[in-house]
Amino acid sequence: MDWLVLIEGIVDRFYLGQMIRTAYASGAQAILLNDRDWSSVESTLLKSSAGAFDRINIVLMKDVVNDLSLLRKSGFKLVSALRNENSISHQKLVFPKQSILAIGGELRGLSRAVKDASDISVEIKYPNAAKVALNAVSACAILCFKHVQ
Repeated sequence: MDWLVLIEGIVDRFYLGQMIRTAYASGAQAILLNDRDWSSVESTLLKSSAGAFDRINIVLMKDVVNDLSLLRKSGFKLVSALRNENSISHQKLVFPKQSILAIGGELRGLSRAVKDASDISVEIKYPNAAKVALNAVSACAILCFKHVQ
């Protein structure tokens, strides 16, 4: 595996399904999610992902800090969709060969553990002065397909 997508803080199961569909369509090998019981929303995830939920590896992380540390030790770089003073433009981003794209939800964003483990922060630059953030599904689509360029 050389291309993973980590999704955190998405409370809308339809959004999560759409993000899984996008990651699958862009060639990601796996989706990393926080460990929880997804069985009650599995049918919605299957439908909203257009079946991708059953076609892509779903990895439930029991210990985000430890799991990310192990992945980073094996050569993965964590690229987080995160606007901060060190962020680079998505237009200038070149994904590392082995990479994990981390995307957080609109309400909670990424956890402190993911932010602290990030190797690269990337933000989507707009062609105008818009100050609003895209929703997680849109950001996921832009960044996942940037990976395949």
